Amino acid sequence: MSRRIPRRMLPLVAAALVSIGAIAVGAAVASASEVVYSNIPNTLTGNYSSLGPEAYAYAQFGGQVELAGTARNRPTVEVVMSTWGCQYGQWSIKGTCETPQPSKKFHWPLTLSVYEVGEKNSVGEKLGSVTKVFAMPYRPSDDTIHCPSGEQWWDAAESQCYHGYAFKVKFPPLKVLRLPKRVILGISYSTSHYGPEPQGNATACYTKSAGCYYDSLNVGLEEPGENLLTVGADPAEAYVQSTSSEVTCGNTALETSFGETTCLTGYQPLFTITTK
Repeated sequence: MSRRIPRRMLPLVAAALVSIGAIAVGAAVASASEVVYSNIPNTLTGNYSSLGPEAYAYAQFGGQVELAGTARNRPTVEVVMSTWGCQYGQWSIKGTCETPQPSKKFHWPLTLSVYEVGEKNSVGEKLGSVTKVFAMPYRPSDDTIHCPSGEQWWDAAESQCYHGYAFKVKFPPLKVLRLPKRVILGISYSTSHYGPEPQGNATACYTKSAGCYYDSLNVGLEEPGENLLTVGADPAEAYVQSTSSEVTCGNTALETSFGETTCLTGYQPLFTITTK
């Protein structure tokens, strides 16, 4: 037998249900996520252009982004990285790069920092940063049959040879109350001679045939004309702090401070930013 609700209680029950429904809807709205910037394709190709600290002598590398939509809280950032490191041998010596255990990873910390945009696209106040140790892959072995002209692996799905191997990392949410419409993102990590804590030559991996995996780890880039941007805008050039004139064009201020460079026109790190 079903239990009947007395008629005099129906308005109270209805009000309670409306209240509960409002709370549920409010919770759903509060928890909804919104992609406010992205130039990362839904499906990655085998590799992208890339820049690494060891090759380009930088302490930090990144770009400025303009966010779409209105959600600005608890930003989560994905970044495309490119690994050129092998488990044995060297990618730069033809036919020697071997990765016999593709599921094996190396672990290394990356730091993401977010800054305000200052006057004339300068780097303003740091809004927050987050560091995470990621499990990262090695690049596949050399394939001298399909790629006879260089030190490359073969992507059978694309019928394409690549030097590096692209993959995504996702940082934990940044503890930032609310992002402004434009921000500057920077990626930093240590290698043998560059980054926040250069490791030096005394580490065990330095003497191995493959060298140290972090020396062959790069940040993935969108090239000029690729048109990968789908959400948001790119209002400035890339940003770097480096002692290499290849990426600073001789701007000595960038040797000691993180700032916009004119050497990488049209290049932008591959980011996706999701907010609530």
